[in-house]
Amino acid sequence: MEFQIRLNSLFRAFSFLKKYGIILVFHEIGVIAINENGQDIWSFDEDIIENCVIDNGSLSLTFLDADPVTLDIFHGNQKNQVVYEMV
Repeated sequence: MEFQIRLNSLFRAFSFLKKYGIILVFHEIGVIAINENGQDIWSFDEDIIENCVIDNGSLSLTFLDADPVTLDIFHGNQKNQVVYEMV
């Protein structure tokens, strides 16, 4: 099967999570999760990615100038969202 996806910046790498049927496509400032047929599941853009770790259904990303995030690989929701309160 062939398909194309549009990225918001330069392509870096991809990781096929066979167990889940998900392909994570990393570009310079984010990641797109697609299924095996090339359909978008979710996407996340932030800043230049410096490192990523995939573990237990989570994707942890560290960035050049932004705070790190941990995303649920199935839905793209942030797991460690920090809420700041004005005092």
